[in-house]
Amino acid sequence: MTLRAEILSSVEDAEALAPDWDRLAVEAGSLYSSPGWGLAWWRHSAPPGAALRIVVVRAAGRVVAVAPLWVADPSARRGAYAILGNALASPCGVLVAADAPPATPACLAAAIAGAGPRPASLEVEDVPGDPWLGRLAAEWPGWGARIVTVEERPLPTVGVDGRDFDEWLAGKRSNFRNQARRFRRRLEDEGVRFEQVDRDGLDGALDDFIRLHGDRWKHRGGSNLSSAGPKPLFGDLARAWPGDARLRVYRCATDTEPVAVLIAIAGGGVVEAWNSGFDRRWEKNSPSIQLALFAVADACERGERTIRLGGGDAAYKLRLADELDSLTRRLLVPRDPGNLLAWLRLAPVGGRAFARRHLSEGQKDRLRRLARR
Repeated sequence: MTLRAEILSSVEDAEALAPDWDRLAVEAGSLYSSPGWGLAWWRHSAPPGAALRIVVVRAAGRVVAVAPLWVADPSARRGAYAILGNALASPCGVLVAADAPPATPACLAAAIAGAGPRPASLEVEDVPGDPWLGRLAAEWPGWGARIVTVEERPLPTVGVDGRDFDEWLAGKRSNFRNQARRFRRRLEDEGVRFEQVDRDGLDGALDDFIRLHGDRWKHRGGSNLSSAGPKPLFGDLARAWPGDARLRVYRCATDTEPVAVLIAIAGGGVVEAWNSGFDRRWEKNSPSIQLALFAVADACERGERTIRLGGGDAAYKLRLADELDSLTRRLLVPRDPGNLLAWLRLAPVGGRAFARRHLSEGQKDRLRRLARR
């Protein structure tokens, strides 16, 4: 079967591709790689001077692969490429249909390698089971490419798997169940109500989120989210995803004040809990966990499989999680001689990753002492 690849560099062309692109993202459960998320991030949070480079592979006219890329400096001789929206959320990566022809990785790799500027590196942050970056490296034309692991971090995950909420909760420890019920009663006794916000209430809920999230991080150096950024981004998502199935905003509040807000996106049986904020005055009753449990109950009612709680090992995530997956930030780096500068810059990164995986603690300590001399 003949494959054809092209590179899209305009928002208009990307929007025309959106239905097929979104289909692949939902099938893969890779929601942060979807056009709704990626193009909203592009419009409102992309670095100045960056350029779109969305690589598409078609087989007999059908879209079978999308690499939703952007490049930091399109005027450079060599460019640093990444997945759209990667700075705001993960996992995100390359999308390939389950029934794509065997030659798809080679076609995709050749197209990315031929993009302008030529890639110095391609960064993704995905789950270890995603094979596509490795397949691209194996099929990279010319001198080939290598994968460098930059960082690994935990990804706490709730496995709903079609159970109802009571069945899922019964699998948790009795101490957790008792606390969850007790804290929920306390909040309700103080007039706190739980809801999924409809589109009419979205604007106000985003204002609540921005304030609560900012207050939560104020004593730790401030939030990494701009005060204005989330509102237009999620406004775009609400227009791209009408209804309540894809963009979900959960809130608990009294009649006079918000207590906590949780934002999630969903599709294909997967829910990504993106971020949350809560009023620290209510902390004794764990409003973040209570709102997350409300979202789990909603996912159970919808018959979904998995809720990813976002990268990191925050204590409340670990208490909720049934499994601890991992997020791996990796770079694909072409081997060709013209890319020597990228390899020199990445050598310390690769060395540190090798040391983390293969050296004993005693060997690491000796290396640290040598480095300090």
